[in-house]
Amino acid sequence: MEELRAKLAGIGIAEDQIDSVIETVFDFIKEKLPEGMEGIADSLMNGETTNLGSIGSGLLEKAKRFFGG
Repeated sequence: MEELRAKLAGIGIAEDQIDSVIETVFDFIKEKLPEGMEGIADSLMNGETTNLGSIGSGLLEKAKRFFGG
């Protein structure tokens, strides 16, 4: 997360606004995720490791569709 904060600061986002920007973008992405993946996104955002292999089949295909692939 610190790397993201540094990149945002590097493009001129004020330090006191960085957390708000990250949260806004995260919320937007979370809304676009396939149903049932919100918890995984929350875990990743909180720095928790998620075993993506245990999610089940189709995760890769869902991710590809999400990104237009």
